[in-house]
Amino acid sequence: MMGFTMGTWRRLIVDHPVLSLEDIQTLKYGMSDAKWTAKTLDATFPAHSGQAGLIQALDRLCEQATTAAAQGQAVLVFSDQAAGPDRFPIPSLLVIGAVHQHLLRTQQRTSVALFAECGDAKEVHDFATLLGFGADGVCPYMAYHALAHMNNEGLLEAIAKKSVRPAAFRSNMETLYDDIARLHEAGFPTHSLETPLVRNPGQYHARENGEFHFNTPSAIVALQTAARTQSRDAYDQYRDLTNAASKYD
Repeated sequence: MMGFTMGTWRRLIVDHPVLSLEDIQTLKYGMSDAKWTAKTLDATFPAHSGQAGLIQALDRLCEQATTAAAQGQAVLVFSDQAAGPDRFPIPSLLVIGAVHQHLLRTQQRTSVALFAECGDAKEVHDFATLLGFGADGVCPYMAYHALAHMNNEGLLEAIAKKSVRPAAFRSNMETLYDDIARLHEAGFPTHSLETPLVRNPGQYHARENGEFHFNTPSAIVALQTAARTQSRDAYDQYRDLTNAASKYD
């Protein structure tokens, strides 16, 4: 739920930073009574345009945010709903972080509120980082649609095991672009299989060619063996594996 207060100062009151589908629609289209205007900015970019296309899209969003703030727009909604076979979504954390820092540099950040209408926010950590990077609110529309679909199919109890996890952020822009392209291929596959294959990225359990884990399965086995058998050789193996993992780039 949200509301408006009028008077000398006009304020937008948001009861919770995680917005419902109705809340985001009110932000985008229903604020005329408060004499405010909101602008929705497209947080997608042309598919297969490489990291150059990603950087250009971020520059575009920053410039659009600057212009909107100068024109008196009170609310900016960054939406990736235009994502599809021909357009990649920009990770919402990258969008919010880039625009937030840009508006701080232009001294316009206090003039606008930033909201993310995104498909990649699903877990508590996703919302915490978005809010920490500058979002005033988040609408996880894809999570809502997934819940509704699972409820209709009688699969709601399986959501913890079936949900698709977002790719982890990395500092390297090329690697980040590769993650975006990989997830896009999973959502809009070019192969002809009836059921698209969504690879487990291994964020919580180690998977071959998945997310890197400091505590590798081999290291855990060596540590357990050392603890059970008091084996110096097993401990040395554990030490070598963890030392090597600490140098992972």
